[in-house]
Amino acid sequence: MGKIRAKHIIAMLLVLAAMAALCACNAQQADVPLASEAEIYEMQRLYRSSSLVVVAKCLRTHTDASGNVCCDVSVERTVAGTPEHLGETLHCPLGGMKEGEEYLLYLAQGDDVYQSEDMDSFKIVGDTAFRIKNDVVYVSGSVIDMSSIETAISQAGSIISVQSESLYYKNIAALSEGSDYIFIGRVKEAPAIRPMAFRSHENGATIENELPASLLTVEVYGSVKGSLKYGSEIQVVYCPTMAEGMIDASTLKPAACDPAKLPVPVEGDTYLFFLSKGPDEKQDYYFGVNPLQLMAQLDDNDRVNVDGANRALSSFRSLDAVVRNIRKALNG
Repeated sequence: MGKIRAKHIIAMLLVLAAMAALCACNAQQADVPLASEAEIYEMQRLYRSSSLVVVAKCLRTHTDASGNVCCDVSVERTVAGTPEHLGETLHCPLGGMKEGEEYLLYLAQGDDVYQSEDMDSFKIVGDTAFRIKNDVVYVSGSVIDMSSIETAISQAGSIISVQSESLYYKNIAALSEGSDYIFIGRVKEAPAIRPMAFRSHENGATIENELPASLLTVEVYGSVKGSLKYGSEIQVVYCPTMAEGMIDASTLKPAACDPAKLPVPVEGDTYLFFLSKGPDEKQDYYFGVNPLQLMAQLDDNDRVNVDGANRALSSFRSLDAVVRNIRKALNG
């Protein structure tokens, strides 16, 4: 009986000790000031400069083949960017991390360094890993709730990043080389044009403005260039106003274009698309190489219909001829 009572007393003491530790932890956190608006803005700035934002646990610290002190982390949650890294182990600089603790990491693709295991290497944007505990992020002596950071990132991510200029190509070889993706696809949805927020970088300055645009939903059929798969659906930014900033790729001089000559997407119609990926890897948007050469309409007989202003394609009539010339340009 005495042994049972002693076990109960020990159990109660352990519970009381745990409660005391928890209270001490909460008190310590309560003493830490909340982050300022400037620090939350800094989280948005780091987001814009990164290609991947994750919550990850530091598995081990070590010295890599180049002699740098670094860290292997296990991705537990993707905050921004492609979710394919979830559960993977990534290699990155130490950034002040300690083994066993969780961190908010703003990452960009790093240099390839030989690793004992096959893992992707990243660098830490801003060189700082932010420690996380109980969904609270510690930032420069203050704290930010993780949900507030996710809200700030969501607000920053709602602005579409675009290239500061688009290039116009005079021949099919140059157009083929200048496109990241060339494929046959169907416009599944073409919402009405509305004001949309865009961000670009020019001469070191960040420019944000609103332009009339639409996000097309395009279903991919047959790919000629790029990794898009049959049946996949992508979002294509359709913004005719961007034609005002077109540059002739061969002369690097402004390429004037009559807005009436730009292609207009029609729901249900099929086109040959010439696209590039946006500058922000975290945003899954595609853009025409320029508004004039974004797409070439195809009819039921696979005839190509473009305005004469699209000099790269205006001399072609059949899809087969266009594809043959594209492949010739790409394969030599």
